[in-house]
Amino acid sequence: MTFDGTYRYYYDVENRLTEVNDAGDQRVATYKYDFAGRKVARIVGTTTTTYLYDGDQVIVEYENGSWKRRYYYGPGTCPPSVWRIDEPLLMNDGSNDYYYSQDHLYSSAGLLDSSGGVVERYEYDAYGQPYVLDANFADDADGLSDYNNPYMFTGREVDFLDNGNLKLQYNRNRYYDYYTGRWLTQDSFGFKYGYEGENLYEFMEGNPCAYKDESINLHWILDIDRLLSIKGKTDCTTINEKPTGGVYTKNWDYSQCTRPCTQRHEDVHVKQLKPICQKYLECWEEAKDRKERDKCTSVKIQWVIDNRDRCECEAWEESAKCAEDRRKERKCCSGKGKKDLEEYEKQIEKAKKRHKCN
Repeated sequence: MTFDGTYRYYYDVENRLTEVNDAGDQRVATYKYDFAGRKVARIVGTTTTTYLYDGDQVIVEYENGSWKRRYYYGPGTCPPSVWRIDEPLLMNDGSNDYYYSQDHLYSSAGLLDSSGGVVERYEYDAYGQPYVLDANFADDADGLSDYNNPYMFTGREVDFLDNGNLKLQYNRNRYYDYYTGRWLTQDSFGFKYGYEGENLYEFMEGNPCAYKDESINLHWILDIDRLLSIKGKTDCTTINEKPTGGVYTKNWDYSQCTRPCTQRHEDVHVKQLKPICQKYLECWEEAKDRKERDKCTSVKIQWVIDNRDRCECEAWEESAKCAEDRRKERKCCSGKGKKDLEEYEKQIEKAKKRHKCN
């Protein structure tokens, strides 16, 4: 997007937002980035805000060279995953500590002081536009955080520009516009890595209430099960984004009858993924910068896309064998168990047809 009727947007050769001007082309904000593509400076009027990073997380903010705020984050999920990299827990402004409370998307719901009292609240519309409220749920007078809290929807940083008339959410590799409900720039991976939508500016498949995006090049970029479409969750284990070479599997089947079959299905995927996850680790360790690590990720994703049907057919074949074993063992013969097994067998047949298994 270059013009939305009110503001003009300018980009560098790597498609990163560098300037925001008003309709008359008067400067509203300027952005600068480091070698890794991270935003390191925002200039608004006479105020220059600079950022100090630990990996992909901002840990200190400076204004015109003076230290202003420090941030502390949660450890993420267990096992660790980039899917929970945005979990701010505490903000210190040099005098006071403020703690975050969050919702299911890790959006900030409130800011608490050190005594546990709520000092500020946040609400959002369907596409994430934040509304700042006081402790008693009354609208803030100017719509801006009185505590300079930048972390709101999905735990990401919001730039309040032009006295709050323009709000842009920074998601590391590109910016999200709440008003239009879309990204300012295209997904840099394009359509070639399994993206199934028809719009590269689309935000969270049009369902921001359910999904969140942290890497911002495909919100499922490191989530292999999204590409394999498996029932559980199988992924290359990561710690602070770095792959370990191991494979993480989680079984979401809560049926006592079919859960062993789902686990056998997942075990097949673990065996399939171990070699590519190990290769991903080796590639990642040899990479010299973020761009090279992105290439490692691209190779992994392409492998998954090329082998998706084969992997699924092998896994569902194991599921079918398990279902047959359960019948031979006279498991799930009556009541809910019998119904669950019958439904599971229907699911197996549908999956085999979907992946064109022989």
